[in-house]
Amino acid sequence: MEAEQARIQADLRGILDGEVFCDPLHSQMYASDASLYQIAPIAVVRPRHSNDVSGCIKYAVENALPVFPRGGGTGLAGQSLGPGIVLDFSRFMRRLIEIDSQQLQVRVQPGITLGDLNRQLAQHRLVLGIDPPMRAVTTVGSLIAIDALGSHYPRYGTAGSHVLKAQAVLDDGQQVQLSKTSWHYPNTGSQRLDRIATELGQLLTEHKDTVHSPPWKGIPRGCGYRLESILEDDQIDLARLQSGAEGTLTVLTELTLKVDRIPNARGLVLLFFEKIELAARAALEARKDQVAACDLMDRRLIEIARELDPGYEAMLPRGAEALLLIEHQGQELSEVKQRLNALVQRIVRKAPSTQQTPIIVDDAERDFVWRLSRRIVPQLVRLGGPQKPISFVDDLSIQPERLPEFLFEVQNILKVERVTATLFAHAAQGNVQLKPFLDPNSEEYP
Repeated sequence: MEAEQARIQADLRGILDGEVFCDPLHSQMYASDASLYQIAPIAVVRPRHSNDVSGCIKYAVENALPVFPRGGGTGLAGQSLGPGIVLDFSRFMRRLIEIDSQQLQVRVQPGITLGDLNRQLAQHRLVLGIDPPMRAVTTVGSLIAIDALGSHYPRYGTAGSHVLKAQAVLDDGQQVQLSKTSWHYPNTGSQRLDRIATELGQLLTEHKDTVHSPPWKGIPRGCGYRLESILEDDQIDLARLQSGAEGTLTVLTELTLKVDRIPNARGLVLLFFEKIELAARAALEARKDQVAACDLMDRRLIEIARELDPGYEAMLPRGAEALLLIEHQGQELSEVKQRLNALVQRIVRKAPSTQQTPIIVDDAERDFVWRLSRRIVPQLVRLGGPQKPISFVDDLSIQPERLPEFLFEVQNILKVERVTATLFAHAAQGNVQLKPFLDPNSEEYP
């Protein structure tokens, strides 16, 4: 351990109740996440409570050290990596504090995983419906930080749309409550936060036309400030502003979230196509039908699934170029099945070569099908060989209407460059995860 790290460790251990590590082992442990990048931090802090977070940030400011909040380390863009202090919320600050079944609200600490939260909510027939593939280990704080979306975005929206209130720490270590407040006459309990609310309200009002007409309007996206979502008349939503900000504005220590009741009836169907563009056009038809979910997987992912599990081998036909997984939800099972049947008939009329599974309504069988995306996509990193599926072009946001055109162009580019890739998409919302197979250790391309 270097002298500076020894000093920082001694200082922080004298200030905080949580764990502090500056040794080479912990620096190496926290130098990587699910991305390609490696950056060793100077210190790792595992806070036990919000006072620890506040004390750590005050110390970091006084010593000109950057702070990097971290959850489960599932980020694909190196968001939780940096040369300063890593704040790991997944060790201690991971409690479910309160469930309000009547108001459909839940209070949690940011380090709780989505999987743990939903297991506890399920006992009350409730769910936080954001469902990225790594939901078993992704923390709720991370979901909010990137304003995550998932397969069920058409039904549940993004993570930020569920944020009602938050407790947070500002860059000076001050602990504040974030919620909706009047920006003309704010009363947040913090003079600095009142000033921020007023100045931000004025700024957004002056640039209202620009804020509400960005180039990406109508395209779901997984990063960036949600300025278009936080101002309504005299009210400014400071809690909603944190979602998508990736920890650049505050560090969240507690969240109050809106949850939903688990639907009475769910049904899904798998459709198989001879061309990926046909699958993309079918997704547009599904989008019009206001489905709860519509995911697309390409031939390579289908073949990987067939190889990994005999159950998928029996379910997924060999030779299909793409599949769509479509789900409807409703109050009555008969209604769900009727809507799915009608949608499938419309898709088959336009693409007669389409194959389909029977409509699946059994809970166990439906969960098995959903594990296609939740198991197979994360399994890609374990594939052998020098070439690996690289995530540096992950989470592309496309206007859904242009998805067929986009996928056609992508295939042509890959052919010209002689690069193999897997393609997974939340097709109804135009979110595409493209992973080209490249050798990260090679100096030659590809």
